[in-house]
Amino acid sequence: MSATDGDERGRLGRLEPIEPPTGWRALSKIGLPVAGVLAGVAVLLLALEPELRRNVFTFIAIYLVPGGIDAGPLAGVSLLGLDPLWVIALVTYFDLWLTMFWVWNIDHLVRFGWVERRVEKTRERAHSLWKRFPWLRVASGPGLALFITIPIPTTGSFSGIAIGKLIDLPDPVTYMASVGGTMIRVAALAFGTEGILWFF
Repeated sequence: MSATDGDERGRLGRLEPIEPPTGWRALSKIGLPVAGVLAGVAVLLLALEPELRRNVFTFIAIYLVPGGIDAGPLAGVSLLGLDPLWVIALVTYFDLWLTMFWVWNIDHLVRFGWVERRVEKTRERAHSLWKRFPWLRVASGPGLALFITIPIPTTGSFSGIAIGKLIDLPDPVTYMASVGGTMIRVAALAFGTEGILWFF
């Protein structure tokens, strides 16, 4: 193996030095997702009838706690009486913005000590595998979406984003896999709950 090959392998997966976002860059990476969430909250506050508004915000509160990705749709349909389409629409809207925030900013959380070293080593292994098996890189996006879709406690949007970053998937792929996987998961839970309630 040549020195050039060795240098290239050493750089694979290495985190590029970054500076804290400033100016419009900071506004777009932090302010835009926050503004999107606040705009959604404002519309719900102004447009909904009091009872529906109360149920919607109760559902959102349940959804945002740990484990809420599964408990939220179940409670929203069975206890709060929300239509499954309401549940899917609410989750999709807010997940679009929250996922955007984490995809854009999670890199800043791993820029210290042993965490950064572990991330670099994992990315190097991922690039090594992709070099040997190119189809793995193509399959990583759908595989990540499938992982998020599986309704078990360790899966979900945030863990999917973390894995996407860990194996160095492009941000758009991580974003689409996270949002798409969450939509499928929530839709299955919401319509499944409605089906069970209808049957019994």
